[in-house]
Amino acid sequence: WKWAGNEVEVRLLGRVRRDADAVSEGGLTILIRTQGNPTEMNVDEFTIQYLSEDGVSYSANAENADLTIEALVASEDEMAIAGSFAGRLIEGGADDLVLRDDVSDVTVDGNFQATIPRLSSD
Repeated sequence: WKWAGNEVEVRLLGRVRRDADAVSEGGLTILIRTQGNPTEMNVDEFTIQYLSEDGVSYSANAENADLTIEALVASEDEMAIAGSFAGRLIEGGADDLVLRDDVSDVTVDGNFQATIPRLSSD
């Protein structure tokens, strides 16, 4: 996570295997952006992205997915965060609500719990 000025950015990476690369096929990334104090985080913007094992990218933002922060503790050096997410990830992504059934998509539903180091804002 990083905190620069009034903006906080948190990036969580889920791997399909412990030995997988950070951004590997079968991996899930959640990017959360907010303004203000990281101990009072209200999610302003988020993206959930999944890279399939075939190398196809699927993603969604608040129009096609939900993300809830259930617990958050931040210090100078690290952040402990827990929450849940669910949604319909669209192949290639979509900025608007997608209701059609004729698009390639992946449905996700899960939760996360992580302690992550603070990165420098350089």
